[in-house]
Amino acid sequence: MPDKLSSIPDEWFNRDFAEQWDKTALAGNHTRAEHLDILLSIVSKEYQAGKTILDLGIGSGQIEATIFAQRPEADIVGVDYSPAMLELAQKRLGSFLDHCVIIQHDFRDLEKLYLPQRQYQIAISVQALHHIPHQNKLELFKYVYRILEDDGIFLLSDRIAIDTAHLSHLYITLWERLEQQAQIKSGWSGEYYLQRLPQKADYPATLEELLTWLREAGFHASCLYLQMDRTLIAGIKNKTSRTTK
Repeated sequence: MPDKLSSIPDEWFNRDFAEQWDKTALAGNHTRAEHLDILLSIVSKEYQAGKTILDLGIGSGQIEATIFAQRPEADIVGVDYSPAMLELAQKRLGSFLDHCVIIQHDFRDLEKLYLPQRQYQIAISVQALHHIPHQNKLELFKYVYRILEDDGIFLLSDRIAIDTAHLSHLYITLWERLEQQAQIKSGWSGEYYLQRLPQKADYPATLEELLTWLREAGFHASCLYLQMDRTLIAGIKNKTSRTTK
């Protein structure tokens, strides 16, 4: 039986909730570790010293800790709207704060988001953008396109909307396979996993929608990895891409 905490709404301004999430980020998210390993492998190989990585949804700084372990010379600007999560990030990244600027801001108000003047080579966002409405996603993609340098990379790892109306039995089978193989068991059945998704107060988009919006923003975009309802998408700001307004 799943515990009661697994079905409560996300409370990102709640310090206890943030600390619990930070300790159990892999619980009930069996593909997160592999997605992050792929994303971090790309960042570590592609990052050019002297340039900046932008993290949209830095959260508690878990990803940044790994980036600095692999590339200690990296410069990062991280944005998140949760003070509770940013407090954890400050503690985790204390020895790297001279290389990491942390900004509290809501992605739904981009007009007031002021980033340091940097040469932004890579932007990443991990499981953050499904928390904002769809119209804000498109505006954010356009914003990222504008600030990235030519040939800059945008890596988006997020939860997506899936067709549970017609394919639920297939997703149930896939979840049960993931649960069986997982090192950290959730204790959830496939039916429970699908039932809890609509209870979350967020706005996951389909894979097709995300790719369409990224391309509309000007990116050359493609899905690098997809499993269940989690995807990793890459967008490139190529010199041949159109300029967005």
